[in-house]
Amino acid sequence: MEDLSVSTRLFPPGKWAHLSGWTPLAAAPPAASTTISPPSSPGSTPRLATEQQLIRDATERLLVGTPHRSNGSLTIARLAAEAGVPRHRVYEHHADLVAEFKAKAHNGGPTTTDIQALQHQLADARAHIQTLEATAAQLKAKITTLCAVITELTHDTTANNVLTMPSRRHRDA
Repeated sequence: MEDLSVSTRLFPPGKWAHLSGWTPLAAAPPAASTTISPPSSPGSTPRLATEQQLIRDATERLLVGTPHRSNGSLTIARLAAEAGVPRHRVYEHHADLVAEFKAKAHNGGPTTTDIQALQHQLADARAHIQTLEATAAQLKAKITTLCAVITELTHDTTANNVLTMPSRRHRDA
């Protein structure tokens, strides 16, 4: 009896070779172990160590306000873009750096010119509001004074012009 691999039984040599250069697989060597090793801890492989350093460098650039590869917004997507690391890898393999970045970004980062302009506009608006409130208070005081003057003048002028009406006579008819 001839020992044929599964691939040669399902796809005989030559029959499907015209499809994208397919050739039958050679018999695979037996696997040494069928167990899957657990993922290594961060920093234990050169790729993870390199990504960690890239993410740390990108964090510093974003927090200082000197981005090289992104628009500088303090988001994880921009951190990944700035570091040149796929976003899913940042979330999956570098959760500690993500938490660190969020904490630093929340406590304060660079203030862009847009934010500075808005803060300046807000300060100007608050000063203008205080000026308007002071003016409104002065006008209310003037209105109260003028109302009192009008009332006084009205009483004075009507007091001298009071006419007593003669009493009404009853007519007997």
